Amino acid sequence: MISKEVKWIPISLEVTHLKTKKGKIKSISEILGEETNNIFKELLEKGSQEPFGSRFCRRKCDFDVEITKDILLALNMFDCLILFSGDGDYKAIVEYLLDIQKQVIIVHPFGLRGREYNDLLLRISNRPYFCAVEKLTPFLKKNLPE
Repeated sequence: MISKEVKWIPISLEVTHLKTKKGKIKSISEILGEETNNIFKELLEKGSQEPFGSRFCRRKCDFDVEITKDILLALNMFDCLILFSGDGDYKAIVEYLLDIQKQVIIVHPFGLRGREYNDLLLRISNRPYFCAVEKLTPFLKKNLPE
């Protein structure tokens, strides 16, 4: 297992909408509440977000290229790749692995599988296997050591 540092990118308070963990887009006022949002608006109208410094950040995980590199460097060491991401950015490496007869299992949150993968489901042979992580949860909970 290889762990990587998560980047934290400052965000501008002039942003009007943010994406929630479930992928839904919400307005800042929905997230903060109308009163807090009005305070932010008032501060922005006065000129800047300087009073806040860079305390408002979002996570950014650009591991696509690094993971792809690691996969390519280890090609001769595995027959099956289990990818814990539904991100469609991995479609190219998944397709390549299937073309060279590797098995690929993609574990993703329910409803969060990139549509880029859809054409891979049309393959006659050596298709990827998709599994929503929620299907694994009961099994994992049952088999955890106490």
